[in-house]
Amino acid sequence: MQPTILLLTAAARAKNIGIMKKTKEFLAIAAAVCAAIFALSGCSGEKIELKKSEIADKIKGGWAGQIIGCTYGGPTEFKYKQKIIPDEVKIKWDPNRPIATGVFGGLYDDLYLDITFMDVFERFGFGAPRIEFQRAVGESTYYLWAANRAARFAWLDGFQRGEPTSWRVNPSYNDIDFQIEADFAGLMAPALPNEAVKFAEPAGRSINSNDGFYCGAYVAAMYALAFVSSDMEYVASRALKVLPSESRTRKMMSDVIDWYKQNPSDWKAAWQKFEDAYVKKHDANFGSCYIHAPINCAYILIGLLYGGGDFEKTIDISTRCGLDSDCNPANAGGILATAIGYSKIPEKFRKPLEACSDKLFLGTSYSPDKVYKTGLKHALAVLKASGAEFDGDTISVPVRPLTELPLESDAPSKGEVSSKYVSVKFADSVSVEFEGCGVVLYPDEKFCKAFKDFADSQKQRGFAGEIAVFLDGKEVRTAKFFTENYRNQRSFIFAERGIENGKHRLELRFANAKKGFPDFSGSLQVFSRVK
Repeated sequence: MQPTILLLTAAARAKNIGIMKKTKEFLAIAAAVCAAIFALSGCSGEKIELKKSEIADKIKGGWAGQIIGCTYGGPTEFKYKQKIIPDEVKIKWDPNRPIATGVFGGLYDDLYLDITFMDVFERFGFGAPRIEFQRAVGESTYYLWAANRAARFAWLDGFQRGEPTSWRVNPSYNDIDFQIEADFAGLMAPALPNEAVKFAEPAGRSINSNDGFYCGAYVAAMYALAFVSSDMEYVASRALKVLPSESRTRKMMSDVIDWYKQNPSDWKAAWQKFEDAYVKKHDANFGSCYIHAPINCAYILIGLLYGGGDFEKTIDISTRCGLDSDCNPANAGGILATAIGYSKIPEKFRKPLEACSDKLFLGTSYSPDKVYKTGLKHALAVLKASGAEFDGDTISVPVRPLTELPLESDAPSKGEVSSKYVSVKFADSVSVEFEGCGVVLYPDEKFCKAFKDFADSQKQRGFAGEIAVFLDGKEVRTAKFFTENYRNQRSFIFAERGIENGKHRLELRFANAKKGFPDFSGSLQVFSRVK
């Protein structure tokens, strides 16, 4: 039984019996409540009983809920920025149209990276090293964006392989990417939020850091807890304990939960409070507002809390919060569907998915049916390895205290560091002097076109060109530019932030340039300490 239910039961019984007249009975009730809360806090050596058949239904629900939520919100993605999708805008759903008639591509970037990470565990075991997750992203053939794209090019450049990324070298560190993809980790670890965070770490820290990673860890923990409770307030509140107590993510999500408690019937009021408190005041030094992980994570939470356990209402609210309005209902739908199980997802949502149960997700060898089966296999193995006891269809899972993640260092705020953009034009090489504590080089459209035009003569090498980047005479990265469309667009060429504030010299050289290489330009973002 959940703490909230126990407390309500105790309060009701106390009211009926009269505290003054039956103090002994009330104290017994209170003691039972405290013992139950103590057990759910993981401090009593208690165990949670799960049924294998229920776990299978919940894992299937978790994966299906993602697909359905993503499909539902897909047509509205980024069409509503910092505004709610109005009630009069109807979001269409055709239960008689298959979700996909070929491969799962396009909107399903929410799924194919999830599945890629699950496959790494399938191939290398539960101790799979970070470098294998980086390899899987780097050598994938589907389109990627933002932090996922940065992870791909880090691999292709041979940059920091096996190491976690950070704000110092990755402008996309706080983007939404791993939050979208962390579902697999929670589905691997039923009732084991600590294990879910552990499985999230090697892939998650390869793509994001700080709030970008925390949001993914939070999503994974919510999935794990959804196996034992369908009370989304409890799941959201309990999962917060895996996050550093001083982190921005924990503060922001705590506020959303508090606003829900104060007014549990008006999700739009909570959305507006969050907009005023955080979105309008977003610090660009921490990344782009629209794909900032904590902002979109709040919209997952608003759907879960105000959806009231109703699947359609949950994904609809998360969608109507706007911004990344396919990814957010995918997470919300997956978490709730894990709690209620696949069998309780409304038939109108299950029907079009079931018509595609044998179709492959883009860039993978997995169909939905194979994902469900592999997910169950992994979950049962994780439970056994974590000390769960199996007795027929019943599995007893030990309850352990939640472990709080350490607080990571973060980029300086705009109150500490300001930035400006400088245009850079060069052909074979360029040398730039700047004064500051960090620098990022972004290509423009002409830049990308120049390399695409140059690609024909370089196809035998597999890439169109290389730029070696030197900072104060030391090579910091060699950026590669490729011929294939899905690997042709780089979001940035290199980043070096958090360096000593002062005068620096930047030099860029074409490592394989030919005479007469066309001129191109880029935008240099220079960071300086605020005096």
